[in-house]
Amino acid sequence: MQCGASVAGFGGQTKPVFHKKAKTTKKIVLKFECTKCKAKRMKPIKRTKHFELGTDSKKGKNEYGGKYR
Repeated sequence: MQCGASVAGFGGQTKPVFHKKAKTTKKIVLKFECTKCKAKRMKPIKRTKHFELGTDSKKGKNEYGGKYR
């Protein structure tokens, strides 16, 4: 008998469920790739919810031309 009447419904969740998610935003990471040797390099920027690359509307000086909100 795999799941009898006396055992059914008891025990609850078997693995722990994580509830304390601290971060609401992710870090924006630009991935550069060399056109000659195909070497890749990751460049992290700021932590933001919304990022647009190469827009005209800039907030302050930004070398990537992105828009932070």
